[in-house]
Parts: sequence; C-alpha cells; structure tokens
Amino acid sequence: MIFQIDNNNTSDPHVNLAIEECALRHLDPDRTYFMMYVNQPAVIVGRHQNILEEVNLPFVARHGLYVLRRISGGGAVYHDDGNLNFSFIRHHDRRSLKDISHILEPVRSALLKLGVAAEFNHKNDLFVAGKKISGNAQFSNTKRIILHGTLLLKSDLVWLRRALQVNKGHVISRARQSVSSDVTNISDHLPPGSGMDVIQQQLVECIAEREGGLQKIPLPDQVWNSVCRLSREKYRSWEWNFGRAPAFRIRRSSRTPAGYLETMIAVASGRIVDIRFGKNINTIGHAAQLERRLMGTPYHLDAIRTRLSGADVRCFGTTLTANELAEHLCDKGISGLDPGLQSA
Repeated sequence: MIFQIDNNNTSDPHVNLAIEECALRHLDPDRTYFMMYVNQPAVIVGRHQNILEEVNLPFVARHGLYVLRRISGGGAVYHDDGNLNFSFIRHHDRRSLKDISHILEPVRSALLKLGVAAEFNHKNDLFVAGKKISGNAQFSNTKRIILHGTLLLKSDLVWLRRALQVNKGHVISRARQSVSSDVTNISDHLPPGSGMDVIQQQLVECIAEREGGLQKIPLPDQVWNSVCRLSREKYRSWEWNFGRAPAFRIRRSSRTPAGYLETMIAVASGRIVDIRFGKNINTIGHAAQLERRLMGTPYHLDAIRTRLSGADVRCFGTTLTANELAEHLCDKGISGLDPGLQSA
C-alpha cells in the first residue's frame, strides 16, 4: 500500500518542497508515500549548484519567477502550470540508491498506457524520440529516500530555455553544472484532448497497481505546522537559496557613468570574502577603503546598496553614484530571491 499526500492543491513551490522534506522527517517511517503537484513558475536548482551559473536572473526578476534550492542533487529545472511534479518517499536499500528505475517504472508505465513511447536513459531520465520529457533527483538520509521528478506535459518551452540560459564565463566555481538536453512536451505525443487530469489519473492507477493499492491522506496538523515553518524559514530564505551555494569567484565588467569598470569578487557562504576593483579607471584615493567596507556583506543587491549608502565613491569619478556602483557589483535578480532580507 502507498499513501498519497494531499497537499491541499497548493501551487506554492516553497510549500511543496517543504512538504516533501517534512514527509521524509516526520511521517510514519514504516509507510511509503507519493505526492503529485503543479508549481507556479519557478526555477529549482540542485543542492550543490550556484544560482549565478544556472539561472537567467534578469529574466526571472523581470517576470517574477521564484528561484529555490532543493535538498536533492541534480541540475536546474523550470516549473510552470504545464509541468507535473511527482515524488516518492520510502525506505531505501543498496538497490534503491544504485538503480532507481524500479521506483520510477510506474511513471513510464503510465506514459506507455497513454501511447507515449517513453524510455529510460542511463541516468533514469525519460525520453521520447530522443528528447527529454522527465528528469529526477534524490535525497536520502540513513534510512529513507525522496525521489522526485518532473513530467513536461505542456510547459512553455520558450520560457524554460530563457530562464535557464546563462553565460557562465564570468563565474569560477566547483558547483555542479547542469547538463542541457533537447526537450519536448508530452502533450505533443498524446491523443488530442489529453490534459493534466488524464496523465494524473493514469499515474495514480499505475502506482496503485504496482504498490498493491493507494490511499490519499491529509497531513496531520502538527506536520502542516512544520511545513509552514520550514517553508518560511528555509525555502523562502536568501541564506538557503543563495547563501548555500559553493564558494565562487565572479568577474563583473560594465560601463558606468565614470567609465569602464572591472571588479573581481570572491563569495563564500553567500558573503563577500574578497573584492578587488580594477585599476584601469581612475581608482586613486580610497578604493581600498571601499573594498574593506564591503567585506562580509551578503552578495545581495539590497545588502550591497545598504552597505554603500553614504559611502564616498569619488575614487571612481564624480559622476558615479553609490547605487550605480552597487548595481555594477550585483545583478538585480539576486534581490528577488528574498525582498525582505535584512542587511548585516
């Protein structure tokens, strides 16, 4: 028997990621769980990734997309109302960790029954006619595993490509890199009129057949309380979504009112740990004082603006303002990760 978690039809990605984690940590460990959900437009990056290397921040900021980090590994994915997410929470053993295809088989079976010729590749992602329709990632503790994945039913593939289109040349890090694939929507391989409800129903039937039955259950109140707290304190926080990125160095080059400016910035645990302004413009004076002033500042536009507020930036020319210098140092999109951040 498998138990399907009722998520109250929420499309908030912060809440749905929190439900998965709380289910792993707080629900009956002797049961196997399943969940389906559809998120509002968002980019979800893997646990060991750097948002700057995976997300088109100007694009997501302009269109109001969420950016979150999940607890599982793997690459960055785009979610919208044409993407169906699924997750399995269960005991794991050596077989589960080495080969997850047996857990994912009901997903493939559901697609086959709908006439979609889906096949696993060597990474257990699902492809149709050489194009990707489903990816997955996993997180495990000592006894249990979350295995969650996506099903591209009718996603906006233009927005998907734009949101994940990044020039990585200016960032140096050891973060895990996403591997791009040609993608296609499942709807292009289904009979006319087949929508989200059809694939959801078929998926439930195949999982129930595989697991010897399926029962939908609500989350207990105390677990919902944990979900709300985790969603607020972790999945909406800048510290988790951006600050947990592996250490990196970034080169910022831009034309400013004072001329061309190049800056090297080192960031660890989300904070500036080293910064060096280029010497190819008029940087005589107290550039070193500004470098010291910025040390320890969260790499977040609002925090940098606050730290530079009232600072004398005349070493870069009288036409450059502190706000313009802040925008040279950090993309606007990073601010969108947590508008309520209180700068140190």
